[in-house]
Amino acid sequence: LANLNHKTAQRQKALLLGIAVIAFGGFSWFVLGSDERKPKPSDEQAQTIDTGTFEFLRKSYRTRPALGALANASFEPNFRRTGMRLEEITFADYDRAEADGDLPPLSVWTLAGSNKDLRSEDLASQIAGLLADGHGWHIQPKTGPARPARGGDVAVLCRSNDQVLQLASALSRRGIRVAVERSGLLDQPEVELALAALRWVADPTDSLSLAELARLSCDDDGWLGTAFEQHNVEALEACVPFTQELKDLRSLAPQLTPGEMFDGVLHVDGMLVTVARWGLAEQRLANLEAVRSLLDGYQEEQRSERQAATLVGACEWLAARDGPAQPKSGHPEAVNLLTYHGTKGLEWPIVVLTGLEHEAKGNPFGVYAEELDTPDWRDPLAGRVLRYWPWPYGVQAKDVGLDQAAALSPDGERTLEEEKLERTRLLYVGMTRARDHLALTTTGKTDWLNELATDDGQPLIRLPSDPLAINGHTFALRPPPPRLDAEAREPAREFARPAAVRQLHPPLRLRPSVRAFSGTVRVAETVQLGPRITLVGDPDLQAVGEAFHRFFAFDDPVRSVPARLALAGDMLRRWGAPQLAPGDLVEAADRLHAFLDQRYGGSARMREWPVHAAENLQVISGRIDLLIDDGDGFAVIDHKSFPGAMALDDERLIAFGGQVDLYARALRQGAARECRDYWIHQPIAGLMIKVAHVAAEAV
Repeated sequence: LANLNHKTAQRQKALLLGIAVIAFGGFSWFVLGSDERKPKPSDEQAQTIDTGTFEFLRKSYRTRPALGALANASFEPNFRRTGMRLEEITFADYDRAEADGDLPPLSVWTLAGSNKDLRSEDLASQIAGLLADGHGWHIQPKTGPARPARGGDVAVLCRSNDQVLQLASALSRRGIRVAVERSGLLDQPEVELALAALRWVADPTDSLSLAELARLSCDDDGWLGTAFEQHNVEALEACVPFTQELKDLRSLAPQLTPGEMFDGVLHVDGMLVTVARWGLAEQRLANLEAVRSLLDGYQEEQRSERQAATLVGACEWLAARDGPAQPKSGHPEAVNLLTYHGTKGLEWPIVVLTGLEHEAKGNPFGVYAEELDTPDWRDPLAGRVLRYWPWPYGVQAKDVGLDQAAALSPDGERTLEEEKLERTRLLYVGMTRARDHLALTTTGKTDWLNELATDDGQPLIRLPSDPLAINGHTFALRPPPPRLDAEAREPAREFARPAAVRQLHPPLRLRPSVRAFSGTVRVAETVQLGPRITLVGDPDLQAVGEAFHRFFAFDDPVRSVPARLALAGDMLRRWGAPQLAPGDLVEAADRLHAFLDQRYGGSARMREWPVHAAENLQVISGRIDLLIDDGDGFAVIDHKSFPGAMALDDERLIAFGGQVDLYARALRQGAARECRDYWIHQPIAGLMIKVAHVAAEAV
């Protein structure tokens, strides 16, 4: 560590100590590094190395003092009997202070019911009551003023995953969101609908997927009868409101990845509307996003194996998954449900402890790690073995004789004591997760809580009692929340796009260059600018027109002739128009400026002038080749490379009529002035043609 700075060296020392503590199996807490400005805000006691001495972080930066004192009084005797010192066990100071007028942070909730299901319902009703009375459970954030409690502030700690799922169902029936992973992702109706659509897009002969599509997208059971008709495929397709969209998507399968095809299936018109009608739209969309993530995993797996990621392969790969879980809700109103083991290192404003009636089993059967010698941190696995005692009676766990004999044996008693010590540690973790409020639930039995005992084996905490007397300290209780029945709480509102007949809307942008026009268009005046410019060979009129447009936009008649000729030559080379000479472009520009000087004098000449105006739900967007502004009105000039007689070409005149009609409407909106003149400039033919038009109906 000689080459490391002091702070890094301290972290390295702490890391080595941590490894040693884990190897010895000791019950200690430590922090790897800390903030230079203030101690790390953690309630777990910590030890760091400083000149070879141990120091314990005994100040809590998380919890209210009353909750810290509760942890001290409840766990100090048990931990002290394991050989730990007082400074390793208890908090001595707190960063927070109790606010005046605050109710006590501790409460006891009695759960009624003769079985687990009924007790879960009762607990859910009390959580619903807490959330309905959020203003009565003030939360003090780490920054900012106090606020009412909401669902995401509450964490309910359970003994088992089964209890988590029971409580999740009970809360959901009351319209309360829950943040919990639940199995059966692929069995959810929204996922079944999307995957059935994906399979049918991949294989149009998959009639089973088509039938599943019809079943899930219909509002009644009419699809079942159509499945038995003579032409059942057509009949089933008629039951699915987005059949044609899925058929159209099928042609894209060879060009898109499975993930992109899944996105396409979800966004066909009517798919997500169907899903939203079932309610719980947020969770259903999260489930679909989880499937999308699975498809990303399939694609990455195929890429790493140098295999093709196909749509059929993706469907088969998903079907072979071993029950992926539904994602937990990330909504701030979702109540957190999890087991005690999953809470280490986490914290919540309100924590509810359940399962306090759970009894220690002390079962020596199964796989255990045992130490045959004193642990050595330099060789942490030395003397450690795995012991396996198989249970010979299968599911029969009681009344076989061996169960009682094993429990009374030295190994059984030792296993029971080790389990109780681990349960004490787990209960400590649960009780110290709360920042603002802690609730203890009781069903009348408190076997787990009773394991927190005095030196003579008497329970430290006896429920129910108010106030609680624990190890010479008393703790006042706040009243539990009222029970709120499932019928008394309005379910969460769902927002979804209402079903509507599909409509065809006009395009967003109205482009003058492609505008069709059905009004009257005629040539009002023709001015000969000069002789026709001769084109050599078979020119590309598109390239010639681009060269003229670019030169007219950039040319300045006050420049020297050599400079203008050089610019024109460069323009012709860029656009590949060798049929013209640079002098042709300069001559055409001079003729145009001479005409403008005669007709419009010193009026402003704005080249390549952009127009942009909103008209109802559409936007007029284009660029005028040359706009003349005399202060009272406008003249629009459009350059055309067409060398023929414009007056004899009705199609081109009508196209020009639609173009200038949009320009006029945009200028009217933007400048509140009218366009008085519309000119077609034909530089090759040497003509200026004034067009008169009457707008009748533009399309």
